[in-house]
Amino acid sequence: MIPPPVNRDILTLRQQVDQINHDLAALFVKRLEMTEKISQIKAEKALPTHDLEREKHMLESIMENYSDCPQKKWVKSFLTQVFSLSLEYLRQKHP
Repeated sequence: MIPPPVNRDILTLRQQVDQINHDLAALFVKRLEMTEKISQIKAEKALPTHDLEREKHMLESIMENYSDCPQKKWVKSFLTQVFSLSLEYLRQKHP
């Protein structure tokens, strides 16, 4: 079965979403690299890898900018996942 033709507006929006997905992936890799460097410095100074207070403060600080955003619930969930995945990455990289 041949799929119906895609509306030009939909195609344009999909291309923009695709670019955003690529940008997000690149930024996430960069974030992982930065957190790994921080983790190495913390290890050298015998500091704990995970700083729950900093994470909490950072999330609150970011979310202040989204207090009127209709998507704030999902922004918070997204950031929480980013933090969680970063920590999981560090724990697997440096058990």
